[in-house]
Amino acid sequence: MPRTPLPMVVKDEAETPAAVQPAGERYSALLGQAEALLALDRHPEAASTALEAVQLDPGRPEAWVVAGKVYYQQERWAEAAPFFQAATCANRRPAVGATRETDHHWLPWDLLAVCLGNSGRHEEALRAGLTALRGNPEPERVRRNLAWFVEGLG
Repeated sequence: MPRTPLPMVVKDEAETPAAVQPAGERYSALLGQAEALLALDRHPEAASTALEAVQLDPGRPEAWVVAGKVYYQQERWAEAAPFFQAATCANRRPAVGATRETDHHWLPWDLLAVCLGNSGRHEEALRAGLTALRGNPEPERVRRNLAWFVEGLG
């Protein structure tokens, strides 16, 4: 009896997708990796990894926040601000998996306010700072920032 060849079960590596894990898990893994790179001051790699997560799910704020922190930590305020602005607009929560509540509430607004204030955009910083005040665990610091923004209005 002739042998029937078995179907190929193992595909060539070139045909296998790079990420076989679900998108939500990949997003979380990239987010964790970007944060670790940021902690090691490996800014270009952290930015690249955070942006890879953003591409997976631009509707979530967490990766936008991490991407912004790359520039924030370097005091590159004008470059950081657009990432935090995007995070304030991104509010999608995954059906499965964890979210960071701070990123869905006050944190992007707080970081955005600081960036805008340091960029001399005090009126915009004031608006962002007022939003950052709600639920912020450091209300006194935010109030001091608000006073600085008002002072900057001249």
